[in-house]
Amino acid sequence: MASVGTLGAWTSPALPDLQQNNTAITDEDGSWIGSLGGLGALIGSLPAGLLADRLGRRTVLLGLTLPFLLGWVIVTIGQKNVMMLYTARFILGLATGASSVVAPLYTEEISETIIRGELGSYLDFAIAVDILYVYAFGAFVSYIWLCISCLVLPLFFAVTFFWMPESPMYLLSKRQKG
Repeated sequence: MASVGTLGAWTSPALPDLQQNNTAITDEDGSWIGSLGGLGALIGSLPAGLLADRLGRRTVLLGLTLPFLLGWVIVTIGQKNVMMLYTARFILGLATGASSVVAPLYTEEISETIIRGELGSYLDFAIAVDILYVYAFGAFVSYIWLCISCLVLPLFFAVTFFWMPESPMYLLSKRQKG
């Protein structure tokens, strides 16, 4: 899923900018801002498989665009409020953790057996591209534009992924036809 790698990469260009322009953010606050994404990812990954089995892989992945969008909106508007940044990073972590479980599941279930291995590595590739994306934008744009550029990724994902079918394995488990 687009934007999974932005969670971890965002802190590198954004935290120095935040601390330089916002004296209220201490080094300890910066540590929490960086860590809450990982904590959210750990918690978000736990119910993801169950949600994918109950609601469908496609539905869950599309639904995860909402917390990604919410998180990036809060990060964008909450740059002066540490608690908003904490909340946003945790929400983004929840979505990242769930995506990290459901996206490979979906990919493997819709792919042909002969190319399943190659497609299975797409999440790692997407994370690397997201990291490069954030580092490249973060080096040249302001905090606000960096956040907006991260916000665009889940929007792009939702628009393009909307047309994808549900996983055949999920449909078989629910005795539905694709």
